Amino acid sequence: MLRNTICLLILTLIFSCTANRQENVKESDFIGSWHSIKRDIPYGATLQINKDKSFQFEFGACMLQGNSIGEWFVNDKGIILNSKKADTCTLTEEFGNNCTVVKFDTLSLDNPKTKRDCVRDDIYFIIFNNSRFYIRNDSLIFESKKKNLCPEIKDIFVKK
Repeated sequence: MLRNTICLLILTLIFSCTANRQENVKESDFIGSWHSIKRDIPYGATLQINKDKSFQFEFGACMLQGNSIGEWFVNDKGIILNSKKADTCTLTEEFGNNCTVVKFDTLSLDNPKTKRDCVRDDIYFIIFNNSRFYIRNDSLIFESKKKNLCPEIKDIFVKK
């Protein structure tokens, strides 16, 4: 009997420690102002998730800055964000792509622009395309769909 009890306790601990995501999330769990965790380089980002199903995202890193606006919905695994089309002249970057490819022969960034004849290159429009986040403990964590060129950089946010 004691052996069975100990086995049951061990199994309970193992399964409770390996729970990766919060299941059965509620919309209200996501609403609020989320701030990026500290990184090795100067970087800060805020993701504001609003009750009206809209969101705003802003970031700054060294001499770069960017933003996005869009809509969100919740499914059984987390929150999904989708950007609205940009109406300004900026470079674009998909959210979660934390490494930028630089063409050294032309010293240009390999990023598309929101408009064909756009000359502004210091502001980015960040594209959220069915970007999924989930809550673990008190953190909002981005779930990347593809291999990250810089896997050591994580997109994690906390409420403040």
